[in-house]
Amino acid sequence: MSTYEPPYSLDDALFLLIASISEKMTRVDFSTAGASPLRLRKEVQLQSLHSSLAIEANSLTLDAVKDVVKGVPVLGPQKDIWEVKDALAAYDLIAKVDPFSLQDFLKVHQLMTQHTVSDAGTFRHTGEGVFSGERCVFMAPPPERVNGLMQDLFAWIKASQTKVHPLILSSVFHFELVFIHPFSDGNGRMARYWQSALLGQSNPLFYSFPVENQIREHQADYYQAIAESEKAGNSNVFLHFILTMFDLTLDRLLKGTSAHRKVTVRRAHWWTSLSHGRYYTAKELQVRLGLKSISYFRSHFLEPALKEGHLLPSDPLSPRSPTQRYRKKD
Repeated sequence: MSTYEPPYSLDDALFLLIASISEKMTRVDFSTAGASPLRLRKEVQLQSLHSSLAIEANSLTLDAVKDVVKGVPVLGPQKDIWEVKDALAAYDLIAKVDPFSLQDFLKVHQLMTQHTVSDAGTFRHTGEGVFSGERCVFMAPPPERVNGLMQDLFAWIKASQTKVHPLILSSVFHFELVFIHPFSDGNGRMARYWQSALLGQSNPLFYSFPVENQIREHQADYYQAIAESEKAGNSNVFLHFILTMFDLTLDRLLKGTSAHRKVTVRRAHWWTSLSHGRYYTAKELQVRLGLKSISYFRSHFLEPALKEGHLLPSDPLSPRSPTQRYRKKD
């Protein structure tokens, strides 16, 4: 049985980051965002998927990724389109995989790269380096060591799952996987995916947690943290970096949730103030709110109120009729 222990150490800054992330996670609430929790989680997950692929030079925009999901034809490199389709298939299974199973890990890689690499789901047989653009950050271990290193890594996370905090466990795994670089392609995607899978065991919100968006915005720092940790022979620098990304992601989520909550409250005050039995034009309803943008009014107020049944249209068969009027539900 392996007794491998990845080299890392904890300090006060890491403990503070863990405490901050843990506290903020208790305040994240997808249900206050004006859309269904499932729909919002899917939207966030698409953003995460797009950013994770973009980190590795996929050229498709977020709108193009959404079109792929809808089955709309997309212009772009065929490899990039297949990367999106394969990643979508993998992310659909993220809550079902066993994150402590090396066999499941290989199955997900096979699914995520099945149309883009010839050796999907198998460890590499050639030398590989970790690159940031054209710059080689470091050379990965030789291919003959990969299987043993991955066996050791999975034995460690399985043995440590009740002993090491999930944020530390998953972050150490993230760095170790990037360092081992077990595949010919898709290593970064798998590292970020598997960190989410590990964290999802402790809180399902992590399955659709958009930390990839922050990593993409700090991509140079991401590779720098990997390089410094590799040079130091431990994951300490990387741990500080990745947990800071989680903390910043939560700040952004909470800010967005607060804004959505304010819109939701304002929307409730708006439709409850309407007179019973009276029909209003869209323009009249917009003026009552003091909003200048018709598109914002429709997407954030009119359409949600209609969907939730608080407003009723005079002509439900022709939602965009120029004679359309709306009244408050009795």
